[in-house]
Amino acid sequence: MRIIAGRFKGRKLVEFKGGIRPTSDRLRESLFASLGNSVEDSIWLDLFAGSGAVGLEALSRGARHVVFNDREADARALLERNLSACGVIHGVETWGLDAITFLRKSSVRKVCTHIFLDPPYEYPRFGKLLRTVIGSPLFEPGSTIVMLEIFKKTKVDLTDLDLEIEKTLRGGDSLILIMRS
Repeated sequence: MRIIAGRFKGRKLVEFKGGIRPTSDRLRESLFASLGNSVEDSIWLDLFAGSGAVGLEALSRGARHVVFNDREADARALLERNLSACGVIHGVETWGLDAITFLRKSSVRKVCTHIFLDPPYEYPRFGKLLRTVIGSPLFEPGSTIVMLEIFKKTKVDLTDLDLEIEKTLRGGDSLILIMRS
């Protein structure tokens, strides 16, 4: 696993063997190609950060600020190692809360231009998660891009949500749904 482009291009990231499933290099490359220039000077939330690969790729490509959150201590330790490997000191925050709790109660009050969600494949609360995202002060209707990585056979019901899928990216066993309100 490596950073694909930008100022950290080619940096190898530490991978965790076990429960953390990072977004593949190929799928990350497709994601950032789809996002294009919107990454420059953006503010990101990487909600289930894991290794931090997606948020670090955003920083590498010119994001102004990335908020990383993962409730798992092993994931946060891995994230810290990867931040250090890239020499990242400024422009980041790290949190260790449950995703729903973070969205409801964190003291982060920046409106995010990009919100990346990569919950475990067996995550049972996609509807609740997405409703909480769009009700959060981090989300701005009409301008925040929400990206949800899921197992390719997972069905996500957006019926009661003010989100529309703009693009679906495929890679291996994963899909990334790129959505806006």
